[in-house]
Amino acid sequence: MVTTVDDIFLEIGELGGEQWKQLLLISLIHTYYPFHMMSYSFTAKEQDFTCHTNDNETTLHNACPNGQNEQCLQIRYQSASSETSAVSEWTLICDRSWLRPLTMSLFMGGVMVGALLFGFVSDGHGRRFTVILTLAGMVISGQLGQYAQTFTSFCLVQMINGFFCGGHILPLFVLLNELIGPSKRGLAAIYMAITWSCGKYRTLMFQMMTIIGQLEYSVYIGLIALSVLASNIRYWRDLTGATTLIGIPMMVSAWFLLESPRWFLSKGNFHLANAVLQKIAEGNGKPYKPEYILKCSVEDPGLKKSPKSFSVTTLFRPSLLKITMIMLYAWFVNSSSYYGLTLAASNAKTGYNIYWATAVSAFVEIPACFGASYLIDTYGRMKALSNLMIGAGCGLLAIYLLASFGSIVFGIATISKLFISASFTVIYIHTGEIYPTVFRNTAMGVMAISSRFGGIASPYLAELGSSWPNLHFIVFGLLTFSSGIFNRRLPETQGQPLPESLEDLLDLVQKPKNSTKYEKLSTSII
Repeated sequence: MVTTVDDIFLEIGELGGEQWKQLLLISLIHTYYPFHMMSYSFTAKEQDFTCHTNDNETTLHNACPNGQNEQCLQIRYQSASSETSAVSEWTLICDRSWLRPLTMSLFMGGVMVGALLFGFVSDGHGRRFTVILTLAGMVISGQLGQYAQTFTSFCLVQMINGFFCGGHILPLFVLLNELIGPSKRGLAAIYMAITWSCGKYRTLMFQMMTIIGQLEYSVYIGLIALSVLASNIRYWRDLTGATTLIGIPMMVSAWFLLESPRWFLSKGNFHLANAVLQKIAEGNGKPYKPEYILKCSVEDPGLKKSPKSFSVTTLFRPSLLKITMIMLYAWFVNSSSYYGLTLAASNAKTGYNIYWATAVSAFVEIPACFGASYLIDTYGRMKALSNLMIGAGCGLLAIYLLASFGSIVFGIATISKLFISASFTVIYIHTGEIYPTVFRNTAMGVMAISSRFGGIASPYLAELGSSWPNLHFIVFGLLTFSSGIFNRRLPETQGQPLPESLEDLLDLVQKPKNSTKYEKLSTSII
């Protein structure tokens, strides 16, 4: 009997030809995200310079008298004019060097606001509309950034660009999840190069959380592509223009996306929901009966609103305060360390150029995804998250002791980045399994805000290595190690029913850890 949207997908195909087309389009579009998210590494890259003092007798390399660039009679940058960045454009050196990471922090601030506001746009006007709107905003703001004439206008454009980038991510994740049948979401994950076990306790909402981690694979490909592009286009304005041009075919591709039939149903638009499902059925070569949608609109419990609502304050109740604070700290640390280590990969002292180092840093994240899948299935979510962060912390702290070995620093930092990438994937899964269905979206939203604060802090933390060699690695090491220790206090969720209510969560929290019987979840996707 067909009673829900998922039942309709069982009839017309959970992952047929039409859904594969959509998956390809979404994957392609998502690779565009890092072209804006991580362009800071290249458009505002540090540049070596020589300061000729006012007496014209003293020459300083990468330094200014009393730290004041105004005391330099002349500043010569050692790179060619075709390789300038925002640093040389607006003299972001010495006493103005703090303005360089400010551009990234403003971008991340825009990402945080955009993620919040465009969530309402996506719910109110549709996932497809939001994807197209944010892509247009990214392209237009990128174009404005190419022609920014003052540092103030450049910062403003960066913040606007981050605003649209932040609103671009979630609609893609949600749309992919809502166009695929329940038992095939795992297969979509394999296509995205991350395999998660789909156990008997997984629900629709949890599987949406897994898709969030799985689509990160597209980000890694995009970051590698950005490194290749930047290595061939060294002038920051031309690079910004090139990334803008890449966004145009992405916008064209987005026009071919289907809207979510679930979203149409949530708005009472049965006709358009029926049209989307019929198109999917025809593309899959399956028969479709229009009465499916009529039954679904009445009987699908997933489309009914919860009679009881929860607010953000629920997360900070005394019974949940410890979990919430540990999670907030873990999200902040994962984000600040992930972006900070990505930015630090361009450090000239590693002996590698900025383009090669950034590409390698992105490449190691691909096996990190597969490793995370194995660890959470074998050892559980809490242990995997904790051990990965402790391992990253130990590696980063070891850099301080092994710094004299030169290039080994880059190797250890890369391995630590692998651990952080894996933990960033696991934390999505663990958070989605800890918080109950009744306020899981609220909890994930609060954690996302903490993550964005980590992103805002990341460029300044990455710059600490300029004041004291490898200080940024020590800070990141202490943060990740301490967070890994705190994570030991979180409940284990592997083999446990996904909590649906606040009472279910309280039962999970109060359950002794040694009473949890770990059950290896099935990896079957059929």
